[in-house]
Amino acid sequence: MGPESKSLTRGFAVLALVILLVGCLVQDWQHHGSLLTIGDKYPGWGTLVSAWAICFQATMYAIYVPHGSHDLTVLRGTRLGYGMIAASVILMLAMSFFPTQPDVARYVIQTGLIGFMLGGLAVSFACTTAAQDAGYLNKMPDKAVVAKVCLVLALAYVILMVVTHSSPYGATVARLTMGLWMSFVAVECEECRWAFALVLTLVAGVAIREWQPEPFRSSAFFNVEALADTTLLLYTAASYGLIAELVKKQTLFSEISNISHNLFETQTLN
Repeated sequence: MGPESKSLTRGFAVLALVILLVGCLVQDWQHHGSLLTIGDKYPGWGTLVSAWAICFQATMYAIYVPHGSHDLTVLRGTRLGYGMIAASVILMLAMSFFPTQPDVARYVIQTGLIGFMLGGLAVSFACTTAAQDAGYLNKMPDKAVVAKVCLVLALAYVILMVVTHSSPYGATVARLTMGLWMSFVAVECEECRWAFALVLTLVAGVAIREWQPEPFRSSAFFNVEALADTTLLLYTAASYGLIAELVKKQTLFSEISNISHNLFETQTLN
């Protein structure tokens, strides 16, 4: 992993931990039930801060694709994926600043969630392509077939989230699918630390949204959504770190292939 990619990965991981620490410090751990009576006059600043942090993180990752990625598929897939994530978060945040009709807000948020999940799918595809370019996943089909599978999954995700718009299960299933996919790629590429980080943050995020622990559930300052967003920050940092590591291996693999090819041609001429 290059110095730039390493700094971006570690920097946003530290940011997520700082937001989490502040969120824990502002909780009322003894009388958390009373916070439910505060009402809507106190917006959940923790949710806004964590959401803007995700948007900033995805934007930076879309701009600064891991150095050394010469494969246009990896380059475009990474930029498209993180770019869609950033745009989707901005779209959903807009509902906080520009109140509108409930039905319109629901459709806008649903569109943002769909875009967010499709962005994650594009990142997963870029990660798989980077692994194949690095000499791994040799038993998997080529990029064209993987791309078609991604398109089918994208259609399935859209249908699933439209059907389950009134519940979070569509987004949860999509998130689990992509997280396990990237974890599988990490294990196959002998990047167990990134696989562990992906699985840990994925499970933590799903568990937080499903169980909604107190006092975050009743907090008007740093609620369950903000807590889950910190795990999403860590998950996104892990996905970027994995892609950066695979790009580094891809560059090394290409250099070794070129050297071997040159040696073979030299021996043939002699």
